[in-house]
Amino acid sequence: MPTDTLDEIGRRERKKIETRQALVDAALELFTERGVEATTVDDIADAVDVSARTFHRYFAAKEDVLFADYGQRQATFELFLTGRPDGEPLLDTLQAAAHGLTDNFLADPTAERRRMHLISTSYTLRARSLQHVDIFDGLLRQHVAERLSLDPAEPLPRMLAACTIAALRTARERWLDDEHLDYHAEIDKSFALLANLRKATSAPSAARRESSS
Repeated sequence: MPTDTLDEIGRRERKKIETRQALVDAALELFTERGVEATTVDDIADAVDVSARTFHRYFAAKEDVLFADYGQRQATFELFLTGRPDGEPLLDTLQAAAHGLTDNFLADPTAERRRMHLISTSYTLRARSLQHVDIFDGLLRQHVAERLSLDPAEPLPRMLAACTIAALRTARERWLDDEHLDYHAEIDKSFALLANLRKATSAPSAARRESSS
């Protein structure tokens, strides 16, 4: 294929990526200003100076914009899990993957906060978000099962997957409550507690408060 043809294809693909991101950015702005329900597809398209038909080339519905990068996040998370060194302790692998996903969240923290706030305002959006969480849970369960030569339906893969999701959720919620918190430090705190829950739950109350602060 001639070089000029390849360049043209490259330009078209870059344009598509730029248009898609512009639609995401415009939607977040409008959703934050007006609310999801009060914002229409036409409003979003007009803000980017494209047609509603162009919008629907990228997203089936306006709510899809809030989950625009979830497919990429899931693929990246799976790579984090499978790309760790051979022989690494399993909990260390899960913790490292959690940090990798956190880097993705923090790539644009302002947009992430807006997106999560908007999702939290709607039962339907929260339910949809939980469907994506279930996908992460499945990836974790499968990875743990393969590492330990177990069936994914057995208790240990289920428990470790659920604990990793809980660690991510805990760190995320604390960061959403206080933007000055170190998101990565919160991940480490959660995994430190998971490493020895018996000790954490039997320690004096003052020590527990210190470990959670």
